[in-house]
Amino acid sequence: MNPYRRAALAALLAGGLLACQGNPTLEEPKVVAANYQPASSSDEAGLWQVMDRSEQELKTSGSLIRDEKATGYLRGIICKLAPDICKDVRVYLVRSPHFNASMAPNGVMQVWSGLLLRTENEAQLAYILGHEIAHYRFRHSLQQFRKTKNTAALVGVFKLAAAAGGVGYVNPFADVAAYGTLMKFSRDHEREADQTGIKMLLAAGYDPRQASLVWGYLMEEQKAMDEKGPGVFFSTHPSSLERVKTLEGMAAAASPPAGGWQTGRDSFEAVVGPLRFDLMRDELRLRRFAATEKLLERQRKGGAPAAETQFFLAELYNARGEKDDRKKAESAYLACLKYPAAPPEAHRELGLIHMKAASTDQAVEHLTAYLQKRPDAFDSGMVKAYIQRIQTRETTR
Repeated sequence: MNPYRRAALAALLAGGLLACQGNPTLEEPKVVAANYQPASSSDEAGLWQVMDRSEQELKTSGSLIRDEKATGYLRGIICKLAPDICKDVRVYLVRSPHFNASMAPNGVMQVWSGLLLRTENEAQLAYILGHEIAHYRFRHSLQQFRKTKNTAALVGVFKLAAAAGGVGYVNPFADVAAYGTLMKFSRDHEREADQTGIKMLLAAGYDPRQASLVWGYLMEEQKAMDEKGPGVFFSTHPSSLERVKTLEGMAAAASPPAGGWQTGRDSFEAVVGPLRFDLMRDELRLRRFAATEKLLERQRKGGAPAAETQFFLAELYNARGEKDDRKKAESAYLACLKYPAAPPEAHRELGLIHMKAASTDQAVEHLTAYLQKRPDAFDSGMVKAYIQRIQTRETTR
């Protein structure tokens, strides 16, 4: 265990043991209201102290996406869903390619970038945020904490956070996620969060039919991966066909407003669209190719820019390197270049493919095109060296 992990564990145990010394107040609220603060002598106050320290580290984390437009957009959705408590929620957008959102007992909400990639519109995103707000509003994390309020259990929680660190948790706030999310909620908690989340969607005018689609997408990716265990989000949010059916039933029972349900596709795309290129690069680094292929297929069907989806499909083939993937990559890069908005990097990758295949004329053509479109590219010197090397070999033959 590295020094940071030891320090984090010490903070967890110290905070947890400190909290254990307090007792719940006799008249605790069942539902969090605006400006809520726990009694100073309670175990809840001790838990908040741990969360507050972690939030300070979170604020300076290098893994935060410091995009005020995106953060403001998330904050706006939260205020549509829960106007009474939205000012008490602090939202942080975390650059982690896994699908996840969590909310700590002190009002800290983490939204991971993988969630933005795996939702198609504002209504789907709002469902996940509403689900987490419901856990916060009904103090589910505190209830679970009280069930595990002993040293052995706290060590177990830390181990969960550490294990999650290997699949996307950012170390400086792994303990926030551990307390706020990794303590698995009960079926009753999940049922309450789903029911409340759907009510918030309806009150805000969002299409409630979008809620079940999110779970279906994740189940589809898991099936493609043939995963034995749950993903990060599924580890605390049980998914099943039964649950999807329940959400579908809730949506079917709701009466649409006069103007019809809203999905918020355009507003979602205006914020997420500019981020998607970098976020997809993060996604490919996971090397979960089967799941990413499903994701790209959904993005294509959902109306994401064709040049972008073709480019990342080509990148997927290029990175995977299975039989015939080189040919598939070449074909996808060429398909990408048919669109005016094609990333110039498609020319560079085609140039490298042709260079390896000794197709020198085509290699030079595409590498040159890349430099013309990206004259200030970070790798322009290397690409120029490739072109010179190819041309030198040709002239000496």
